[in-house]
Amino acid sequence: MPGSVGSTVFLGRILRAGGKCRLRFGSGRAVFRVRRRPRKTSLRCSAIVARGLPVLLALVLAHNEPARAATYYVRTSGRDSNHGLSPATALATISRAAKQAEGTGNVIVVGAGRYTEGMIKPEGGGLQGEPFVFFADLRGEFTGDAGEVIIDAAGQKNGFWIPGRTWVILNGFTVTNASEEGIFVKNLSDRSVIANCVVYSNGGRGIRVRDSADVVIFNNLVYANGGTGIEFEGEGTPERPLEGSPRGVVINNTVYGNGVDGVRIEGDFPSEDMMVLNNIIVKNRGTGINLKEDSKDAFRSFVGQWNLVSQNAGGGYNTLSYARGILDLRDGPLLVQPAGSDGTLGGSGSEDDDFRLAEESPALDASPVKAKNLGLSGASARIDGGRDIGAVDLGFHSGNESDLVLKLRKTKKGPLWKASKSFPRYLRELRKKDKTCERRVTAASEKADEFKRGPCVKKSSRAKLARSCGSAVEELCQ
Repeated sequence: MPGSVGSTVFLGRILRAGGKCRLRFGSGRAVFRVRRRPRKTSLRCSAIVARGLPVLLALVLAHNEPARAATYYVRTSGRDSNHGLSPATALATISRAAKQAEGTGNVIVVGAGRYTEGMIKPEGGGLQGEPFVFFADLRGEFTGDAGEVIIDAAGQKNGFWIPGRTWVILNGFTVTNASEEGIFVKNLSDRSVIANCVVYSNGGRGIRVRDSADVVIFNNLVYANGGTGIEFEGEGTPERPLEGSPRGVVINNTVYGNGVDGVRIEGDFPSEDMMVLNNIIVKNRGTGINLKEDSKDAFRSFVGQWNLVSQNAGGGYNTLSYARGILDLRDGPLLVQPAGSDGTLGGSGSEDDDFRLAEESPALDASPVKAKNLGLSGASARIDGGRDIGAVDLGFHSGNESDLVLKLRKTKKGPLWKASKSFPRYLRELRKKDKTCERRVTAASEKADEFKRGPCVKKSSRAKLARSCGSAVEELCQ
């Protein structure tokens, strides 16, 4: 008895045995009793099966349907023998939850505490509209445990390791003590997002992206790592042999005191259409923004603007392939006390490291981009804790939960995410704004000597231009 429902197809077979009707399908079996004489069993079986067909179809669909997405909870008080589907039955380790969460669209909510584990890899992945989310419950709204969620990799190679998984979101974690990268996104992990994380004192790079397209690095504090702070690279894959990590977005991060470069783009194949905006990149031992010579073909489509790039030992920019954005800032950021009162940056002395912006910081209101358009209006980068309204402050904002790409909706059943339809359009608008402002400021500054001396535009027009194109206009037009 063949049949089909939607895209699910099954083959069944009616059997007679001992006055019973048996319908076999796949590895399952439905049994119906018949209280009639054996010679009439075949006829009665057909009638019974016809009447019971909706039930049979439901059984077949359940048999073939993949596991549905679920929300898993992890708490320091949990146990890995639990199923993890509620805060009361939480798991004890994020690795266990990641292994258990097969398929797409799962959410792992982690309560406050220190988790000594590394190489955390999602077993499943995500799709557009069904992301795979690791969410640090910093406010305790879902787990009841408020506070930092710290991943202490304890010498393992990486804290989080995301190989070949699309639409994976990491939101709100502190990652430290990995022997190599704190977070490593690799091999076609397209459209992944690293947001609102603190990544410090790892042996290699803070955040590394390799051969993955459309990755967003948003609102992270990346500091005191042994290698480069944030790196995009392209080595090539069989699926995309000539492409690096194109269309990457690096927005509103603070990248400070790392062992090599602040932000680096390199590899055998260029990562085209990169955007590096609104970041504070300071006191790294290499170059601030380093678009390597082997990736110079990506320079034509590179957008780097409204960054504060200062006091990097190797200079602000790799001048072989990338000259500073005309609206970047070069003054010191005036951060409160990055190394804290104990004078120790990162490591065991990290608790008092303070990267808030001082009252006179040039990074305040420095970008023409609106804070609400980036989802940062509920967070703060300032010493007084004031929420960011109007023009966005540069760098990392504490207390933020939005990830720029998805919209978070809080329900009684837990957090839910929905793709933002406006995000791709907004990226196009930012790229257009970059070109428009460069053209306007360049035209207004024609009378200045390398933007350092001479009035380039009258004061009233300069204020209007600064509102439209960023506070660096005041620096250029003195």
